[in-house]
Amino acid sequence: GYPDPENFSWTEYLEATQTNAVPAKVFKVRTPHGFLPSMRLEAVDRRNPRLIRVATVIDVDDQRVKVHFDGWDHKYDYWMDADSPDIHPIGWCDITGHPLEIPYRANDVKILPGQAVCPTPGCRGIGHIRGPRYSGHHSAFGCPYSDMNLKKEATLHDRLREQTQANLEPDSSHSKPKNLCSLNFNGKHEMVNSQP
Repeated sequence: GYPDPENFSWTEYLEATQTNAVPAKVFKVRTPHGFLPSMRLEAVDRRNPRLIRVATVIDVDDQRVKVHFDGWDHKYDYWMDADSPDIHPIGWCDITGHPLEIPYRANDVKILPGQAVCPTPGCRGIGHIRGPRYSGHHSAFGCPYSDMNLKKEATLHDRLREQTQANLEPDSSHSKPKNLCSLNFNGKHEMVNSQP
């Protein structure tokens, strides 16, 4: 470590290491994000990154938003950077053709006789706590949402790799549009000229 941590000096340290400081102008200053509590959006579920869910902003700070998945317990809420690529305006899934996980309701779950089902409320058995090596589970042991796995350190999952390994087919109700659109955070579509 530094020989005299109580009297650390950047000037002396830079001279001793024969290095330069990064100029302040290189760092990007973030503008205020504009998110407010109760706003709706579409967000990647970090416990099962192949899924994008209907979500609500429930809290904000200067650079982050706290996301709640509609229909789910608040124990699954989490903070993320406001400029994260894992949050999208409403309608993003429809335009890109990515399936959107709609809010869970207990009476939506249909269980067939003899069907092995995950016991975690809201979970449909998609994904696994161990990541993309397993496309699904049928017990709390493998469930990314079960209480026994909730506190486990989540590994960073590659969403695209997971989809490839699970051989997921996009939902037929979500087709890729012929026209490219840009979404603003009011959920309004704006046409973008896709011709060169």
